[in-house]
Amino acid sequence: GVDAELTKPSIAYRETLRLKPDHFAAWSALLFNINYLGDEPVAGMVTEAKAYGEAVAARIRPRTAHANDRDPNRPLRVGLISADLHNHPVGRFLEHPLAALDNGKVELFAYATGIYEDDMTERLKASIAHWRDVPDLDDDALERQIRADRIDILVDLSGHSGGNRLLLFARKPAPVAFTWLGYFATTGI
Repeated sequence: GVDAELTKPSIAYRETLRLKPDHFAAWSALLFNINYLGDEPVAGMVTEAKAYGEAVAARIRPRTAHANDRDPNRPLRVGLISADLHNHPVGRFLEHPLAALDNGKVELFAYATGIYEDDMTERLKASIAHWRDVPDLDDDALERQIRADRIDILVDLSGHSGGNRLLLFARKPAPVAFTWLGYFATTGI
């Protein structure tokens, strides 16, 4: 049988990483789960996230040049990436800030990586000029799409939660990127 200790998620993820140190999906799941266990000191969680970020940086080379238009009078092109653009806390919290944006100053793009859609999805789509359903795109194809859209600011709405695309963010497909709303701790990226 399976060792009872390995049924604890954090131990199972750590064992996976011991066997395969570059299993970034397991590492991401570990980082998400240790937030809820209550037995990991904050300093340990930060150290773990930094180690994840360093391992990713050693494996994935970020883009250093972007050909975005530098005209300060044009609208900023902002891309949002999430699997939770539906009736989920991310979708619910996102709805009102999006509706309040000045479309003359910000041009929004959504890269919906999830497959679930509902009435909240439809309301979000009404606030976002360019909606891309991309659950089947790998990181190479999604990076090409983001670059083709000339995104200035790319926003990760997942952090280490399910369906995240943090390895894509490590590539730096846009000049500016950050994590907001869907995760409450450092991602390490």
